[in-house]
Amino acid sequence: MIIWHKNRLCLLGLGLLLLYGCIPAQGVDTQEIKDTGTSVEEKCLEKGLAYYKNGNLDSAILLFAECLKLNPNNQQARKLFEEALKMKGGEEKGIKKNPFEEETQPLKQPFTEKPPSMNIKADTLAPLIAKQKSSLEKTKKELSSHPKEGLKEIELPIGNGTPTEQEKVINEKEAMDFNFARDMYNKGLFDAAAAELKTMLDKYPNSILKEKMLYLLTNSLIKAKKYPEAMDTAKRLVDINGEFANDGVFLLAQAYEESGNLKQAQVEYLKSASYGNTNGMTNVPKNVRKFLDETPPYPTPGNELIIKSHLSAGNAYKNDGEYERSLSEYYRVITNYPKAGAAAEAYFRIGEVYQNAYRIRDFQKAYDAYQKIVKQYPLSPWAKKSKKQADYLWKNYLR
Repeated sequence: MIIWHKNRLCLLGLGLLLLYGCIPAQGVDTQEIKDTGTSVEEKCLEKGLAYYKNGNLDSAILLFAECLKLNPNNQQARKLFEEALKMKGGEEKGIKKNPFEEETQPLKQPFTEKPPSMNIKADTLAPLIAKQKSSLEKTKKELSSHPKEGLKEIELPIGNGTPTEQEKVINEKEAMDFNFARDMYNKGLFDAAAAELKTMLDKYPNSILKEKMLYLLTNSLIKAKKYPEAMDTAKRLVDINGEFANDGVFLLAQAYEESGNLKQAQVEYLKSASYGNTNGMTNVPKNVRKFLDETPPYPTPGNELIIKSHLSAGNAYKNDGEYERSLSEYYRVITNYPKAGAAAEAYFRIGEVYQNAYRIRDFQKAYDAYQKIVKQYPLSPWAKKSKKQADYLWKNYLR
């Protein structure tokens, strides 16, 4: 009972920090939400309510907190914020509840309550604040290392003169929703991103962003470990046979591999490595093409995807105990793309196989592979690991 009260106190304390701005809400960037007849406050409440109904309490709490930062007098947001925190506490204790018994159930009482006053000691909240700051720094670092996936303001493709619906191609609401889903994905809220993207695909079935939606949705489902759904969306992406078709094959292989189906993953990775040129969108106006080219995510460049496919196929073979076939895939990378950064990783994987695979173990070949990295790719992130392994083999087996 004492432990439960401590957990509830921490949750409520974290909720107040989110509410009053001590910890920035990660669920939404208000500058990314444009006012298109719906205010930012209403948009945050609408999105938060959707996540609340679906049981995604983490995202709901963040959005209700953001809404209250914009308008502390929004009693509906305050009530939902407090209820979501209580339910989150119930989940921590092992009690699972459905936020809504019916989809359209009205709230029974007017929202007149004031937030409860709580005496929270600073030493109780310090670990929570430190943990949250660490998480934020990690997120910023990850985003800065992937500039293409970072958020970018979407500019609508508009022709000369007075814009028409045909010239706009995509309405502002659609662009806003896509920005929001991408924001959720980049901040690690993969379930929330997937839910938003599914809604978008139903709402805009003929959107020019459909491939980007499916690509982002498949990645979100894989990261959320929802592999059967990820396989279905990857197949839809392949069936379009557009610019993301090869990425769809690779993501299908990745979903198979992470779900434990190594045999099928091997087949799909090899398909991805040998996939032909995909069809782009035909008869696309220049302004639309520019819009697509400037809106992340982007298709993976051909050679880069081929290299990734061979490496991943090699890993799948290695994990399945098919060491000769794994070596064959790694040597393909080294032979065909010796100047690529991935060649260093291929050499390292070869060293691992010869060092650890009992049936074909050969410490000299493993040592030679590690030495190749040290000499030919000294600036590679694999060089330090390789030198350590090479020194270990020399000291213990080859000297």
